[in-house]
Amino acid sequence: MARKLAILVALAMHNPSCIFYCSTSQFAPTSGNIVIVVSGTATRVAITYQGSGGRTSQVSGANVPWSQSWSGAQRGDPLYASAQISNTSGGSITVTITADGSNVSTATASGYAAVATASATY
Repeated sequence: MARKLAILVALAMHNPSCIFYCSTSQFAPTSGNIVIVVSGTATRVAITYQGSGGRTSQVSGANVPWSQSWSGAQRGDPLYASAQISNTSGGSITVTITADGSNVSTATASGYAAVATASATY
């Protein structure tokens, strides 16, 4: 009986509307919303990032600021973004990865051909 009560309390804390009945979809993990942003004073960068479904993509000569977003990240998915300053006048860049609105990784670099790499696990 104590075990059943503990399970009921745990369910109520997870989702108070599920005290007596919950469908399994109410316990399914939510899909993560991921945003990668490259900002700074540099004007052009080369970007490599790991996006939706774990696919690696590359963008050459991207203008700063640059961003990419997607939904559907699952817990444990790797998040990765790297940007290299490609304009010869240099400048600085900041690469930021956010998951569900929270900053999970930030990296900065400055000077021609400098690289900023941010990574995390969702």
